Amino acid sequence: MRYSFLAALLLLPSVLFAESVDRDRAGRVADAFWQSSPLTRSSSGLELVYTSDMLDAPASVFSASGARTSSASGQAPAWYVYANPSGPGFVIVSGDDAAEPVLGYSYESEFPGGQLPPNFRDWLVHVGDQIEAARTLGVTASAQIAAKWGQTRAGQGQTVISLETVDWDQSAPYWNLCPMISGLNTYTGCTATALAIVMRYYEWPQRGSGYVPGYTTATNWVYVDGIQLGHEYDWDNMPLSYSGHTTSEQQRQVAVLMRDCGVMLQSDYCPAGSAGTGAYPQNIPQVLSTYMDYDKSARYLNRDDYSTDQWHSMVKSELDREVPVYYTGYGDGGGHAFLLDGYTTEDYFGLNWGWSGSYNGWFKLDALNPEGLGAGGGSGGFNEGQGAIFGLKQDEGGEYVDDIGFAEYTDDRGKYYYGLEADRDVVRNQSFSLSYGLLCNRGSADFVGDFQLAVVDHEGNVVQTLSQWSISAANPLRPMYGYAATISVTVTCAIESGYRIRALWRSDRNPEWTPAMGNEDRGCVWDLLIADEYTEPLDPIEETTSLTYSRKDKVLRLTVPEGVTVSLFDASGNDISRNCLVDGLDVSINTMLLSAGPCRLELSRGTEVKRLTFAMTPAEEPLGASSDDASYGTEAAGEAGTEFMPVYEPLPEPVPVPAANL
Repeated sequence: MRYSFLAALLLLPSVLFAESVDRDRAGRVADAFWQSSPLTRSSSGLELVYTSDMLDAPASVFSASGARTSSASGQAPAWYVYANPSGPGFVIVSGDDAAEPVLGYSYESEFPGGQLPPNFRDWLVHVGDQIEAARTLGVTASAQIAAKWGQTRAGQGQTVISLETVDWDQSAPYWNLCPMISGLNTYTGCTATALAIVMRYYEWPQRGSGYVPGYTTATNWVYVDGIQLGHEYDWDNMPLSYSGHTTSEQQRQVAVLMRDCGVMLQSDYCPAGSAGTGAYPQNIPQVLSTYMDYDKSARYLNRDDYSTDQWHSMVKSELDREVPVYYTGYGDGGGHAFLLDGYTTEDYFGLNWGWSGSYNGWFKLDALNPEGLGAGGGSGGFNEGQGAIFGLKQDEGGEYVDDIGFAEYTDDRGKYYYGLEADRDVVRNQSFSLSYGLLCNRGSADFVGDFQLAVVDHEGNVVQTLSQWSISAANPLRPMYGYAATISVTVTCAIESGYRIRALWRSDRNPEWTPAMGNEDRGCVWDLLIADEYTEPLDPIEETTSLTYSRKDKVLRLTVPEGVTVSLFDASGNDISRNCLVDGLDVSINTMLLSAGPCRLELSRGTEVKRLTFAMTPAEEPLGASSDDASYGTEAAGEAGTEFMPVYEPLPEPVPVPAANL
């Protein structure tokens, strides 16, 4: 399979109606965006050169300008491409204002049209599919997105990081040492190409070490010979671009690097004209640490496991180290590996597609904002399957990272897994079906260790193990691989408040049992509650209430805990709470307004009630006599003056609410 880019589109749902964008409006947006940059402000206007409907339609349906401006259904195209007629540069504008106005742009690359590179074509197809899906689903424009459409100049923001990465490709001379199939050259594959570009940026190592074993490819069953590493990589003899004149040694150097990357990744080589060569990018951190003297701590992470803000922050932090980020995107038609080599203040990211610099530019990473859709909102292919490698660097003595977490997974029968799920309420001594998955290795190396599904208390202590199994070194769990299953289990322990079921893991590098977690924003249930949630017992009201009485102004003042209600009753039981002046947690009572005789103050919180009785007696001191304020605890009385005699009346202990079985 060939990796083709998922998407670089931001569609944000909200409350405003979305509308299709016609050619004139799209052109105005493109021109405003183009003119907003000092790099292009003095250049001429842009011309429409391509639309989404040109991808598959015959040439006869297009106008003299070469661009059809409505789809077969009569709707506007999903996107428009406006290009600079006098030089490099293009702007891609959405065909629906539910999306970001500008989906991508470039000042350095041309958009020649014609026969598009497969990966870029797949990206454009997916962009169109997303916009059409948004139209079908009724995704509407947010106020923020609507405001961007209303701006006369939609800027790309300030460039924060922009790195120089090489403009390499997949065919000659890069494929010169890749295996031949039926007399045809085989592509290097975007996975190996992107890896080679990253290694060229680091210019590391000077030479690899060890023996890379041979293997048989999955698609064409071609045996690929192993490689004894140790040959030197002449980084200075690998130019930034091979589009001009290059020497045979320069061509050999890059071909050796590409071959080594492909064999290390056990690439599934396919000949030119086929679907292309594929490989698994999640294997990159481990092979680089094994053969190429890179640090063991680097690892491949899935975008789905993080919120949008978290993911953007992680990617930017990596770019802030002034190193490119190896990035992947996946869709129904496969995926594509490429590089991020910069970002702007408006969250456009620099993309190097690995096609000799063609179509390189600045694009949005997101397709649909999952936070705007609620739990599971990121589904539907809008930004699924994105991933990146973090922490890639020369060996600094770091260790492999073990990490197990839940990933989304649908099995061959269509059953969806994302965390833990019970098929019924969990009742003691009654069996039920427990589904778990995908328990995924998110670490930087093969996982060897133990798993268990267990009932734990509110502090995470194991109360009962429901199932336990081990992963041996002979059959380890590879990075980004996992387990999913449905098993029958029985909880035999008493089910108390706060009890839940969790999946736990441990390894030699992480010997403590650790819960496997997942992205709750996407609907992962990694913490399956099987009883009422446990709540920490509150301190008794009387221990957290402060009470003072001022003889001078005859005011009783209380400060009560959060959630406590204060009521006041006279000797006959009449509610006279109107005499309580409440200000947040502070309550004051002017006792001069109360009738003589006992009064009852009630402090209540849920089922807990504390009663405070005090008596009003005629003052023995002249009104206004000077005296210190008196402070009282749970049992105290005033001295001279208005007598205050609080006495708490104890109630029976509250009865706990029975735990509900879930």
